[in-house]
Amino acid sequence: MKVKVITDSTQKQENYETNTSVEQVIKQKKLSRQAIVPLLNGKVVHPQTVLKNGDELKLVGVIYGG
Repeated sequence: MKVKVITDSTQKQENYETNTSVEQVIKQKKLSRQAIVPLLNGKVVHPQTVLKNGDELKLVGVIYGG
């Protein structure tokens, strides 16, 4: 299935297996789950959410500190 994945540095269509979760994409891209807020089709979702063909997944980096 095709999913549009957007990160701070890239935006491209990518192919994934059926039943791929948001968390699996985050791990594949070697990003820290604690430092990412996943937006699926414009809404914040749980990392266990399963992707569907045609979805748009935006992985937003969280900036924190003191």
